[in-house]
Amino acid sequence: MPLALLRAAALTFWLLSGAGGQLALAQSKYTLTTGSVRFFSAAPLENIEARSTELKGILDPAARRFVFRVPIASFKFPSTLMQTHFNENYLESTRYPYATFRGQLPDLLSLTQDGTYPVAATGELTIHGVAVARTIPCTLIVRNGICTVSSRFAARLADHRIEVPTIVFNKIAETIDITVEGTLTPTAAPASEAKQ
Repeated sequence: MPLALLRAAALTFWLLSGAGGQLALAQSKYTLTTGSVRFFSAAPLENIEARSTELKGILDPAARRFVFRVPIASFKFPSTLMQTHFNENYLESTRYPYATFRGQLPDLLSLTQDGTYPVAATGELTIHGVAVARTIPCTLIVRNGICTVSSRFAARLADHRIEVPTIVFNKIAETIDITVEGTLTPTAAPASEAKQ
């Protein structure tokens, strides 16, 4: 057997063995399979709370990039009237159907080992069509290859040009508390990416 062919066979065996599996794992991306976003507004006359379970996203630890997106119309309120006002008058969900957060992680992140990883995610938070540069603290917890992500932060309505009519000003807070939770599962990189 020629030496070059022998080397090729050895490389193929190595890629199919545990070492190759570790390489594939290191190049894995993580897809958000289940996720939720909850927001809470504490105002003098009324507290408002809504939740969506349609958060989606992708995390690429090797490239330090991420993107998360939630449909605005997917938020559920205690009353139909609140939901209608939210979609039609404030967030204009027909015109601006999604809220997104995309950006980069500050450091190279390896999620191949169990542990808890505090992360400061830096990027653009886009709500109501207005992108704002943000650094949002997150916690990633890895257990048996599954990664859960959680975050809590605040967003100012004025930063995203969300106007509140004077008549309901005392019912809606100027700053909204947002809580995000989700589960990320590893997805092997496509062969075309693995070759790059």
